[in-house]
Amino acid sequence: MNKQTGFSLIEILISSAILVTVLVGLAGLLSYVIRSDTQAASRVVAADLAQQGIDFFRQERSFLGYQRLKNHLSSGTICINELNYSAAIDTPFAIVAGPCSTYAITSDRVSTLFKREAEIVVADEIRITVTVTWITDAGNETNASSTTILQPY
Repeated sequence: MNKQTGFSLIEILISSAILVTVLVGLAGLLSYVIRSDTQAASRVVAADLAQQGIDFFRQERSFLGYQRLKNHLSSGTICINELNYSAAIDTPFAIVAGPCSTYAITSDRVSTLFKREAEIVVADEIRITVTVTWITDAGNETNASSTTILQPY
């Protein structure tokens, strides 16, 4: 009597199908993880850019004084893709009125382009919301924002 050892063709096909299914699942998971990592990195950069925008206005309040800053600002949206600090007390920073027309801020941490805008409400106090916007890999526009209220010292 001849006894055969080894695997039959059916067993090999079934195990190959299971292996392929697992590998396809892992490839999809890896793709999701990479996308999530990119989105998280962009969100961290955006939050940092928003905080830089808030710090810009706080520094200008310290440099110009609250009342001069309040007189220099008006309610509305301004583009602050570039943070041009005041050169002197008698020369306040330049304001680019209106929303940003382009995504112009780059980062060495991600390949995404960002734009940064400040929504300013001048009343008894100065309320500033800095919003950083970018386009995700999926083509969706998303943003991160930070808000502060400036008052006299």
